[in-house]
Amino acid sequence: IEGLRESEGRVRSIVESSPMAILLYELEPSGRLVLTASNPAGDRVLGIPVGPLVGRTIEEAFPGLVGTEAPDRYRRICADGGSWEAEIEYRDDRFRGVYEVHAFRTAPGMMAVMFLDISERRRAEEERRRLEDQLRQSQKMEAVGRLAGGIAHDFNNLLMVIMGHGELLRRGLAGDDPRLRKVQHVMGAAERAARLVRQLLAFSRKQDLEPQVVDLNALVAETARMLRPLLGE
Repeated sequence: IEGLRESEGRVRSIVESSPMAILLYELEPSGRLVLTASNPAGDRVLGIPVGPLVGRTIEEAFPGLVGTEAPDRYRRICADGGSWEAEIEYRDDRFRGVYEVHAFRTAPGMMAVMFLDISERRRAEEERRRLEDQLRQSQKMEAVGRLAGGIAHDFNNLLMVIMGHGELLRRGLAGDDPRLRKVQHVMGAAERAARLVRQLLAFSRKQDLEPQVVDLNALVAETARMLRPLLGE
């Protein structure tokens, strides 16, 4: 008997000093899963006093678990044994967080749940994923910029040929020649395309930006004329 008491004392000491929160449950014949005990770390990890919840069912003590798989999992462990590990995101009007849960049977009809608050770790992981996504997006944009710069240079050479020949045609036509208007349309489109090339080069950082004052009304009107045939209704 003395050895049993010493063994129970050691177990109690381990539970009381454990940095992990430990909750004990018992499954009643009626199917009610009742919270029977908690160690001091339970108050610290959850941020609320757990003592007043002892004697309540799991649904009454932790309403945030209603509708999740946890209560049924716990009942099966009490009845059939086994264990369960999961990450549970919990919230109610008292506290919220993400918890790493380890549940196992301690005796027929009884079980223990050990858990840690991993909210900070989850936030750190989400922040790392966000930064990784941001880096990938930046790398994609850099690749697009290099591609745009290469295309823009080749396209610019073609435009120089078009504009050069267009200028020769314009100089060779009289002011009243009906073909002059068509040549001017070609030249205007080529000049707009040249401005677009400069924007692509600026986007790819292969050309220095030259800020200048612009007429926004004229710029929007010109852009609308370019986009209308492409966008349709």
